[in-house]
Amino acid sequence: MIMSVPSPALRLRVSSVAESRLRARHPWLFADSIREQNREGVLGELAAVYDRRDRFLALGLFDPGSPIRVRMLLAGKPQKIDEAWWEQRLVQAVKRREGLFDAQTTGYRILHGENDGWPGLVLDRYDTTLVLKCYTAAWFPRLEQIRTLIQRCSVRNNSCCALAGMFRS
Repeated sequence: MIMSVPSPALRLRVSSVAESRLRARHPWLFADSIREQNREGVLGELAAVYDRRDRFLALGLFDPGSPIRVRMLLAGKPQKIDEAWWEQRLVQAVKRREGLFDAQTTGYRILHGENDGWPGLVLDRYDTTLVLKCYTAAWFPRLEQIRTLIQRCSVRNNSCCALAGMFRS
């Protein structure tokens, strides 16, 4: 899920209170906690968050129009966010639910937002229909990529058997 984003990367520096919250794995960064920003951010781009000493804290999806300015994808150590990273994140969410439902269960939540590392995004299954719900506009630029990822994952990974057959061309 690679997006074309402006260069240089969006870098944010945050208040000491926000630093503490992000280190404790709080999933959101509020607009009033941002102390410095290297440039204007674009909806849905990845924003790297740093502490007062310029140490990496977290990475998340930027939303310039929301009081929740960044929804965290990861915290701690930086990682490369590429197609494989997104697919692994989806497979992990599906695996968490393996064994919870019998064959007669046709409705359940596949992705549960922040709990599954997909902040502000929910994916529900209702029989043969998948419903994707966005609770932040930061996902809008990535919707086609998410659809493609879900479709590819359902074909490639046995662990995504819950998704198999949901997308037919």
